[in-house]
Amino acid sequence: MSRAEAAARVAEIGSRHPAQYAGVAVSGATLVVYRRPGGDLDNAVRAVAGGVPVVFQDAPHTWAELAALAARIQADLPYWRDRGLPIWSVASRHDGTGVEVGGPAGDRLPAAVRARYGDAPIIIRRMNEPPATTHT
Repeated sequence: MSRAEAAARVAEIGSRHPAQYAGVAVSGATLVVYRRPGGDLDNAVRAVAGGVPVVFQDAPHTWAELAALAARIQADLPYWRDRGLPIWSVASRHDGTGVEVGGPAGDRLPAAVRARYGDAPIIIRRMNEPPATTHT
């Protein structure tokens, strides 16, 4: 089994363990699975990884938590645009550390984000231009 196939299987298993799973990454020949410890996710991952080595890393937040936060931020895009603080990208980090938000107002955005979302795990990334998009 390839590392990519094993990672896809791990992501599928992770979706069945929303209280633990944060994400997966390929690092060389090894899969790195980010999760909250406890429960039976580790055993389930080992069962589907085939012969691919797996390392587990603790994560501060689960994928489900970060996906909910990212959805909230996405829903608020008009709010930010109307205040002159456009957000161009929103993405949950695979390591469970937070949601990365990108836009041109990097200097003003952190305080505004903190005021709206409190101490939610949001990482601000200043961008010089919006990401390229493909229309099909």
